[in-house]
Amino acid sequence: MEISRSVELSSLLSSRKRQNELPDDSTFADFQAVSDLCSIITKYQVEDQYKVHRLHKHSMVPEGHIILGQHTLHPPGVWVSNIPIAKVDLQNIYPYTLSIDDSGELCPTEWREGFHKHMQIEFLRDFFNYIQERYLGNMFALQYRDPQEERGKKVEFAFNAGNFTIASKFCVVLLAGSPYNFLQTSWVVDNGNIEGEVYCIVVEKAGHLKVIIENSDGFKGAICAIRNQGLLV
Repeated sequence: MEISRSVELSSLLSSRKRQNELPDDSTFADFQAVSDLCSIITKYQVEDQYKVHRLHKHSMVPEGHIILGQHTLHPPGVWVSNIPIAKVDLQNIYPYTLSIDDSGELCPTEWREGFHKHMQIEFLRDFFNYIQERYLGNMFALQYRDPQEERGKKVEFAFNAGNFTIASKFCVVLLAGSPYNFLQTSWVVDNGNIEGEVYCIVVEKAGHLKVIIENSDGFKGAICAIRNQGLLV
């Protein structure tokens, strides 16, 4: 299945609605579904292209906006924030997180800058049939393994202005003795093993690290907040 390189405006509007319907970023129960969905990824030999994602939202997406991820260099990572649709280049974005809604329609919830990818229709059918048959459409989704992102464990910080994902080697929160709790939100298959890839910081089971700072000024403010808390290496 090949997705058109040109994104329709209706897809962006549906994306916002779908994202706002998702559960919030609180602790989830464990499911056998993670293992089963990873097995489907392995069956179609697309381990290097896709991963399993646990759906959640950090905040509501305003009208006329979508969630768009953009790569950063200093520090290297991905900054995800609400972007006005009017400012989006429809020729240069692709669905990064793909979910299935209650009606059985595939709907992106997060976008990335770049071009669309080829997808196997048989793989998509098996993956999302599993989710739909078990009524897990608001829990699990398919996520693209962005080749620009560093492989390995990552940590996600959330702020009022957006959220930032960075390789764990650049921060100290996953080290032994860390006082933080974590929520796994994506899993990959590497060398036949299922690995938790993204760890969201959870403070007193109340959500992500967004409780540390309430008024971060975009990406720069968020990074300053993380540094001021001594969370970067």
